[in-house]
Amino acid sequence: MTGRRRSRSRLDLVRSVRWEECVDEEDAFAREADLIVLLRPRFNGSHTAQDPNLYVRVTDGPKGTTFDITSDVADHGCFPHLEKGAYSHTAKRTKTGFVALLRLLWAAEAGGLAERIPGRISGPSPPHTHTTPLRAELRPLLDDFLCGRDAALVTTLWRAIADSELPDYMQPALDRDAAAAAELFTVGPRRLHALRQRHGLPDGPVDPKTAATLLRLEIAG
Repeated sequence: MTGRRRSRSRLDLVRSVRWEECVDEEDAFAREADLIVLLRPRFNGSHTAQDPNLYVRVTDGPKGTTFDITSDVADHGCFPHLEKGAYSHTAKRTKTGFVALLRLLWAAEAGGLAERIPGRISGPSPPHTHTTPLRAELRPLLDDFLCGRDAALVTTLWRAIADSELPDYMQPALDRDAAAAAELFTVGPRRLHALRQRHGLPDGPVDPKTAATLLRLEIAG
């Protein structure tokens, strides 16, 4: 009875109900996760402990290209669903996809030089920092991917891996990684790119406060 009374008291505070049409269930999941994490609704505490201020910094150096997941404004983001411990459906796809992308980059560059995936990128969650070799011709494709403009990087890496000398037993897992990296693009970079386009913002990072403001405008409209 207490639970019902609490539910009724919350419903009494509802002023209006609105809905959005999404292209499919996955899109609806991603939209809901964005709204909860960035807007932190008063009566929905799920996922609101996530830090929305997460970006990906990509730095080229003598040892290769370094990927850092950072709370400082960086090259690409924000990507709040990359946070360690985030558990929503969208967060799982985002984190799984990002570490899958790191494995694809490693496999495409390693060729037959290694028989074991480095431990730091062998699990379901990405490390906060990771360095891997990266050919110069792949750098523009990487930027297009992380900016949400084009996912051609995944196909390019997958073809390079298929032509490499990596052991055959690795191929099925790397095929799954290609699919996971494509999902990352869909729920992360492409969604942020679409938000920028809808509101006339240039390519580049979008801070959580700005993203929240734009989402409020959309749901209020």
